[in-house]
Parts: sequence; structure tokens; C-alpha cells
Amino acid sequence: MAKNNKELADLLNDGSFLRWLRGNANNDEIVYWENWVNEDLKNEDLVRQARLISNIPFKNQVVQPGEIKEELNYLNGKIDVENKTSFDNSESVLSFINEHRKKGRYQLAIAAAVAILIGIISFLYFSVSQKTIQELASQDVITVPYGKRDVLKLSDGSKIIVNANSKLKYKITGSKKSIINIWLYGEAYFSITHRKSRVLNIHTDSGIIRDLGTQFDINTRFNKTRVVLVDGSLEIKKKPLDESDQVFYKMLPGQLACFTNTQGVTTKKVNTKVYTSWIHYKLSFDNTPVSQVLQNIEEYYGIKIKINDKNLLKQRISGSIKNTDLSTVLKGLSEILNVKIVHKQNNIVTIHK
Repeated sequence: MAKNNKELADLLNDGSFLRWLRGNANNDEIVYWENWVNEDLKNEDLVRQARLISNIPFKNQVVQPGEIKEELNYLNGKIDVENKTSFDNSESVLSFINEHRKKGRYQLAIAAAVAILIGIISFLYFSVSQKTIQELASQDVITVPYGKRDVLKLSDGSKIIVNANSKLKYKITGSKKSIINIWLYGEAYFSITHRKSRVLNIHTDSGIIRDLGTQFDINTRFNKTRVVLVDGSLEIKKKPLDESDQVFYKMLPGQLACFTNTQGVTTKKVNTKVYTSWIHYKLSFDNTPVSQVLQNIEEYYGIKIKINDKNLLKQRISGSIKNTDLSTVLKGLSEILNVKIVHKQNNIVTIHK
């Protein structure tokens, strides 16, 4: 099995990883790879690139040596059409393959060639989906549509992943740009490097969350603020804000805090993976009411879910399903609940018991 220092090409040659990626892994492999992904957000990027490879539109499932150039040109054409961008990498990739073939390492050459191509696709993908605060100096609002995500990076490597149907605004002030204020509407995951010289405040309709160097998730939907602290330290100051009151509530790792304008801060111990699994393209449940599951899916994809048996809403479920697209989510939900789900036009989904 691969370790943290493995590159994409190593992962593509790892049978255990490929089985996990394709949903054919055994329980031990599933636990291993899910833990590996959760250890570092860089691993998530590698998985995303590997998933892109699994969707590469090769005309033939098994590519023979004499078909390589045709397949690479075909793939290049698909990239050109879908991204309106011109690339001419087939010759350089073929040279790379031939170089390895001379050394009797044809399979390695294929994997390396695919890695090069995926680098092209990844560049196209990440040039759109990832931004830095410096690049957005003149654009201080990030709006993420239904079914999508966006990534905002700080210069020190800190990362903010903004969930679907969310908006994030920010403002940098202070000497040496040491104060960052963020206003969040929706949900975002924060992985922040602590710096004594910097203050990072996240504002919601219910109060302020002050980062002290940590990983955490904030959700401002449904007229409340929910904060889940994965690691590190956080301070919360709820509204109404009194300028003379500088008291912040300090959270502990593994806690969920919830508060509104009219209600105080309540906390409880939770399984943080249930609330952060969305950053790994999964929806996880731990004795979660079906009503809450459906509500979250509606918010993420901008759909309306109708159900003919209201008793189903009271059921609780545990487990996880892939969250790569709506059809995959509905298929997984159908299997967990043992129901028939029909996706109609006008973003209406009906669940039949």
C-alpha cells in the first residue's frame, strides 16, 4: 500500500488503491485509504486526480501498444472540445513511452504517460477551482453554485474549502495585512496554520468565530451557526455583539457548538467525520435522522425532495455514500433506505416507500 510520500504514478500502480477507488476494496483496505485521505488535504488532491483518470474517455478499455498515439490524440481532442483549450502533448508523451519501452518498462511508461495527461487535466481543473487571496485582491466575494465546491488558499498554505450553495466574503486590514475578516453564508471547511502575527475572524449572522490555528467546519444554514472543531482551538463570540464585551467561548477538539441570535452556545461531543466528509466527496451519517439527510441534500443540489411516507423522515441511518454528483447520491440513498427514488424535471425528486 502507498504511503504519504507516494506520487500519483505510484498510486496508479497500487492495486489496493485502485480497488478502493473503484469501490471494490475489502474492509481493511477501505479503513486504510479513508484514514490516509483524512491525514492530509494533499492526499485528497491526489485522489481527485486519480478519479479523473478513471473517467478518461479512452475508446478502448485495454490500450495496445500500437493504439497509444490514436488514443492520446483522441483524449487530447476531448480536452480541447470540453475546455476550449489547445494542447499538443501526444508526441512528447509518446517519446516518454518509447524511452521507457527501450528499458523494458512498458507498463510504467503507460502509467507515467497517463500521469502527464492527468497533469494537463488537473491544471485545467484547478486553475478554475482554486484561488489565492492575492489573486482575488480585487474580487473579495466567492460565490459557489449548487453541486460545486471552491478552494481558497492563503499564502502560508492554509486552505478554505467552500461548499455548494455558499458565499464567502473577506477583507484584509491592519499593518502588514495582519487581520483577515471573513463573512460566511453557507458552509466552509477551514484548515488554518496558526500565526501569532495574524488574526482571522469568521463572521456569521449569529456571531464571530476566531481561529487560533486549527481545522474546523462552519455551517450557517437554517438560521443558526454550527461549528465543528476537528483539531486545534477556536473561540466563539455570539451576537448581539457588545463592543465592551470581549468574552469568547473556547471550543475543544471533537466538539460541535451551535448558537443563534436568541440562543446561547450549546456544545456536544460528535464524530467530526460526519460533518466534514463533504470535503472528501462523501456524505456520512451517524444515527442521523432521514429528515436532516434530505434537508442537506436539498441545500447542496438546489432540489426539492417529496416523500409519500412521512414516517420515513423519522428513521435514523448510519454509514456513508459517495457525493460526486446527484445521481450517485440518490442511488446510494435508495439502497440505504430500500426505497425507489425518481428524479423528475424542474429539480423535483420523489421518494416512494
